[in-house]
Amino acid sequence: MDLVSELLPLLGLQPGQVPLNQINSLLGSSYFIGMELPGRQALYSSFEFHYESSSKVGENGFQFHNLAPKRDNRLNRISISGRGTGIRYFCLVAFERPKRIRYEIERIRATIGQSELFKDKVVFISGATRGFGSVLTKIFALQNANLIINYRSDQEEAEALAYEIRPWSSKSSIIAGDASKVMDCQIMGSEIKKCLGKIDVLICNAAPPVKAKYFLEQESSEFLLDFTYRIKRRFRI
Repeated sequence: MDLVSELLPLLGLQPGQVPLNQINSLLGSSYFIGMELPGRQALYSSFEFHYESSSKVGENGFQFHNLAPKRDNRLNRISISGRGTGIRYFCLVAFERPKRIRYEIERIRATIGQSELFKDKVVFISGATRGFGSVLTKIFALQNANLIINYRSDQEEAEALAYEIRPWSSKSSIIAGDASKVMDCQIMGSEIKKCLGKIDVLICNAAPPVKAKYFLEQESSEFLLDFTYRIKRRFRI
């Protein structure tokens, strides 16, 4: 209950505003989908709860039981149904994240070729070691850019990427930092300014969130200007 009381203000809720069993069922289902079945940062598709008219938590606390998982291999999706404390029936449906696709630089080179287009240009890519960020890194390496490869936590992965692109971008370097944190951005900015003097191209592949507004409440110009301003202010270059 202490954990729930701490969580409610973060969600903008007051004690008693939402029944405890409903909060417990949401937290419990999030755990199941994220950690148990299927795990690996699954993505919710839908969830359904049918509560008992009287749903007090007993001495044993909140529990799910009679769990029945089913997997749809064709769609890479899993559903979990069953009962729970104060829950007559529930069903959770989620997609399992696919394994990461890794594009080798030679494969990218065969598709787009290589050039001297960004020779002597300093290119910073946030979140450069995974997914689309790693593809962007390899594309700019093939254009002979001086790359700053940003990573948040996995230094070994960043070093492996820098080694892979070295034949095309020998002056590239790696730098640790979380682009969502102002302090990290300021530290990275100071290091880049000291070592390289400038950034010619700034690619915010991993970037801080935009303002907490409904999308239609924001003009496109406001969105773009605000986003660009905050990025430049964070790096101070």
